[in-house]
Amino acid sequence: MKAHIIQINLSAGGVPKRAALRAQVTPLGLDGDLQAHPKVHGGPERALCLYSLERILGLQEV
Repeated sequence: MKAHIIQINLSAGGVPKRAALRAQVTPLGLDGDLQAHPKVHGGPERALCLYSLERILGLQEV
């Protein structure tokens, strides 16, 4: 099975996250992607969030 990255999204904190052409991955997540509440979001154990395209399409239907 092959995986493909469809889109990378970043924000200055919280939502909405906007599409980016590229991003640098660091131990704390994507460079330039900030969290509004860093005590509960982000960090080395929650650096990236990956969703399947099927899941995203399903969430858009709600």
